Amino acid sequence: MKGLSYFLVIGFLVCVLPNLSAQNSEIKWGPLEPKSGLLHEILPFQGSDFYSLRWKGGNVLGSFYLSKHAEFKIVETDKVSKSVNNSIVNFQKAAVIDDHPCFFLSDKKEGKDLLYLQQYGYDLKPRGEAKLIAEIETDKGETNTGYEIIQSKDKKYFAVFWLLHNKKSEKDNYGYCVYNDKIEKVNSGDYEIPYKSDYTEVSSHLVTNSGDYFIAIKEFEPSPEKKVFRNFLQYKAMHIYQVKPGELLDYTMDLRGNRVEAMSITTDEFQHFIITGVYGHNKVEGVKGLFFLKLDYKNQQVLEEGFEEFKKDFITESWTEKEIERAEKREEKGKGSPSLYDYKMRDIHILTDGSIVGSIEQNYILARSFSDARGIISTTYTYYYNDIIAFKIGAKGGFEWLQKIKKLQVSTNDGGPLSSYSSFIDDNKLKFVFNDSRANYDENGDYVPDLAYLSRFTKKDNVVSYTEVDLTTGTYKRRSLFSRKEIGTLALPKMFVTDFKRNEMLLYTTFRSKERYGLLSFGPKM
Repeated sequence: MKGLSYFLVIGFLVCVLPNLSAQNSEIKWGPLEPKSGLLHEILPFQGSDFYSLRWKGGNVLGSFYLSKHAEFKIVETDKVSKSVNNSIVNFQKAAVIDDHPCFFLSDKKEGKDLLYLQQYGYDLKPRGEAKLIAEIETDKGETNTGYEIIQSKDKKYFAVFWLLHNKKSEKDNYGYCVYNDKIEKVNSGDYEIPYKSDYTEVSSHLVTNSGDYFIAIKEFEPSPEKKVFRNFLQYKAMHIYQVKPGELLDYTMDLRGNRVEAMSITTDEFQHFIITGVYGHNKVEGVKGLFFLKLDYKNQQVLEEGFEEFKKDFITESWTEKEIERAEKREEKGKGSPSLYDYKMRDIHILTDGSIVGSIEQNYILARSFSDARGIISTTYTYYYNDIIAFKIGAKGGFEWLQKIKKLQVSTNDGGPLSSYSSFIDDNKLKFVFNDSRANYDENGDYVPDLAYLSRFTKKDNVVSYTEVDLTTGTYKRRSLFSRKEIGTLALPKMFVTDFKRNEMLLYTTFRSKERYGLLSFGPKM
């Protein structure tokens, strides 16, 4: 394979952990090593050979470093340059483009915002000069709110999006550019969003495998009090725009009067839009169910659509008796039936037969402020990552099943690095990996039905859950995969990276000054 000779083969560094149970044989673990800086991102290359980007040093004087791993172990590290054309630049994002690690770097010069792409080689040295990929002129009073950088599903294209907010104008302007993996521009433009900026919100972006760029914008109505809010009471519409040079093609989603709470957009092999999401009843708080649309965007035609409203017993399945009692009293008083809240779209997978499986997660943040005797206010942030809802949409339309997987993850003032989950498809199953509590499992490591103890991270109590949902029936099995006690570190599912071409998931675990990588293999090898 291209560039493989740059990686050293050092198989003796791979650890076989004798006290791991037989059920964990699908994971190959690297050695427990000293942590070198703060891991920012893993950039996959080939199995246990990969790149990592990490930050070393303080907030002001620190730098990003690119490391090359062979059989999990770091074999070479070099500093990522902070300079382009003798000017100090800001790091925006890392990506693998055309099998090379690349960095997007921004600068401001002579009233312009500049965005560069610097590609690196297998020797961790820059490949030529940084390439200018976006040059944005900002007028007085106009501010660039930042860059959004995405890749197509097949990694053959990438798109850069920016939003310019002008204090003197009621409407925002945005710009974009699309490049192929050879860093050749294929499309670009800038437009005014046709709605007042106070009442719009960019929901998502998509660049297709053919290099077409789309943007979804949520539109809100002004509040009666003329205040600037964006909430369920003000929801008006969801618009999807295909952006082409010189024109905007608009599709306004119609969900039978329902509100789009969250959604995800992808495309199938026919370049049809597959839109899945969570909806609520218009002007009513809470999440009521799931929806999907299969959209022929070119002809502005909905090919298929479906709605699945959560039943009352599904909603209250993991609630306590007191929570159910309070909800029933609210319903009796006409204040609304039991609802789910704060669910976010996570992973969507299109299967070979055209059916769709996906998952959503209950995720929210609570902020509590306190004032001491001196009047000094401090704020505590609590991060909640709770139940997963998995679902399947049949190849001919319609929801085939819904499944709730009980999970309770709470942390304070840390952003929830040990929370949430990672997922993949294997052997006709949708599989989830996440931190959990040993109290939810029996002595054989099998899940005890209906338990949902808070995830724990001590050596005694931590386990990592491995949940397999059967794609045909929606039933699931759940067991413990490994624990902090067994590998000496804690799993960070948000840092896991899945390579569906090689059917592998790179795992990252850490504790204090140590870290360990692993490789979970699934399905047939390429």
